Amino acid sequence: MGPLAMARFTLEGDHFEVYRALLPWVEKTRPDQYVQLELIRGRHLLESDRSQEAIDVLLAARDRIDGASRVDDGSEKAILCYYLSSALARVGKTDRAIETIRPLLERPRPAARLVLHRAWIEYHAKRYEAAAERYEAFLRRFDDRMVTPLLAGREEEPVLPPRQAEPSIRSLIREARKTLAHVETLRGNLSRAESLLETVLDEYPDDIGAMNDLGYLWIDQKRHPKRALAMIRKAVEEDPENGAYLDSLGWALFRHGKTDESIRTLKRACRLTDPPEEEIFEHLSAVYRAIGQNERADRCADRAREASRKRIEKPQAADESNPSLFPAKGLE
Repeated sequence: MGPLAMARFTLEGDHFEVYRALLPWVEKTRPDQYVQLELIRGRHLLESDRSQEAIDVLLAARDRIDGASRVDDGSEKAILCYYLSSALARVGKTDRAIETIRPLLERPRPAARLVLHRAWIEYHAKRYEAAAERYEAFLRRFDDRMVTPLLAGREEEPVLPPRQAEPSIRSLIREARKTLAHVETLRGNLSRAESLLETVLDEYPDDIGAMNDLGYLWIDQKRHPKRALAMIRKAVEEDPENGAYLDSLGWALFRHGKTDESIRTLKRACRLTDPPEEEIFEHLSAVYRAIGQNERADRCADRAREASRKRIEKPQAADESNPSLFPAKGLE
């Protein structure tokens, strides 16, 4: 088993002490792989919500690259800086996170994933106006375009008809639209949010996340109630343990006058959501209030405030479903 394979084996099992014992041997026998190993360790620390440790590891690895005599084509440092910026963002060092990837973004042809990641940093920091601008700019730049490894180094980049872009880019475009829809919902731009989700479903009709989000927007505005409920039910059928989808379903059932089923569904959403989200308790409080159970409504309102307080005090965790944060391979 080679050094990289052995490192992955120890890290995937969270055997960090064993990994650290391997490092001197790797540095002596395969110094060319040392930075790659530390990059793997940094990523595993990041995925394990150990962001500050990841920062320390990745900063040291970056210094080693900068001081190395061997020639780096830039790709290794680019990936390292990508993960470093993620870790910095997660500990609230937003401006440092941006500065870390700024040189990569100033290249003539920055990777699409990096451009999207720049928007994510603003979103993660709850700087929603700046995030919206970045996501819109990403869509203007990359939608309906093809970017492949063979074309990455060329000056020309062909513009293709809609829906013919390379699949990995299309997946990033879908992600950008869904996240931007959430941002616009938070900003109160509901028509724009709906338009974005409808576009996602036009291209990906089985995207249950978009179904849930659009259905919830409609239900909350008392629009298309039957269609919205059907969309949310489909999302729950596909992912019955998803607390967010169950919250949407509980609220939709309440809007349809099915209060008993709504309460059961919202209680299940509370049990499945860790940590509990204030919006679920707010919905449950509203349902209890509507049927005259004010004492229970007050208790749920108190729990909503407590959940909100804890959310504000606790650093925001990374969204591991976000492919811009944890790409499977290099930066496309």
